[in-house]
Amino acid sequence: MAARLIGRRSLSSLAIASSKEGFKATKLKIPEKLAASEVLVSFQACGESPYDKVADGGVVGSSGVALVKKLGAGVKNLKEGDRVIPIKPGLGTWREEGVVASTDVAAIPESLKTEHAATLWSGPFTAHRILTDYKPKNAIIINGAETAAGQSLVQMASVKDVKSICIVSAGLPAFAPVVEGLKYLGAEIVVDEDFPTASLEALIQDIGKVGLAVNISGAKSGKFMAKVVGGEKNIVTVEGQATGASLGSAFSLTKWMSKASAADKEKMIKDIADMHASGELMTLSRTVPLSRLPAALDSIERMPLRTIIGVAGM
Repeated sequence: MAARLIGRRSLSSLAIASSKEGFKATKLKIPEKLAASEVLVSFQACGESPYDKVADGGVVGSSGVALVKKLGAGVKNLKEGDRVIPIKPGLGTWREEGVVASTDVAAIPESLKTEHAATLWSGPFTAHRILTDYKPKNAIIINGAETAAGQSLVQMASVKDVKSICIVSAGLPAFAPVVEGLKYLGAEIVVDEDFPTASLEALIQDIGKVGLAVNISGAKSGKFMAKVVGGEKNIVTVEGQATGASLGSAFSLTKWMSKASAADKEKMIKDIADMHASGELMTLSRTVPLSRLPAALDSIERMPLRTIIGVAGM
């Protein structure tokens, strides 16, 4: 459910809402009484994600981590003091506090650091599902590899001894640092979309069979990737991120989240937390005060490969 944001007169929360002009900071009232299935949460941090778009006037944000402060009388799956993350998109995480349905959030392991928990919707969830569901062998090819989903795919594939061929968007203002960063994360090859396809095919021959193409950005490289993997049957398009026509099968994180069992979601969260704890997965991020999050997202000085995290009370 969307957050209920009316009620108590004495308690309000800073929030970032959507408007026709873009994002705007606002104060939202917090209900005094909770319904039986609701919880009051205090957001510790929130991250940007491809699922942040909301209706005009709504609180922005799908990715974040919060602390449970108060429980409705019927809540059994959580306790006060639990750290939780959203398990549905559009929860409205860009705020200090709010009331949400207890079934719209899930408790996370203590080992999962705040900055990692705040960015799970940004990339790790999508990467984990694709690698789990499609089970590529030997190598994958990814466009939009500079995105959070692309970075997560590179790292998680490396854990499975699957090589990554990365195509990044043409014209990136900091191409060299992006190449260096993706190779540090485990990428085998990194080129941009303007790189000659014949030259890239020659490089790929040294890697061997490429089992899966992941179409994150769409653009002109999609059809080339389908050729590399032997047709669209071996390509998956990430819904909500790729532009243009969908190629091959489509993966929708929002649809998966709406249908998956609580046990499957819990396992995914634990798998990712374990990878973070072991150092197999890292999130490159930059933290800013929540009130400055919209400006930071629009800044021309954004650091390559860095996810912006807004921190309440910073």
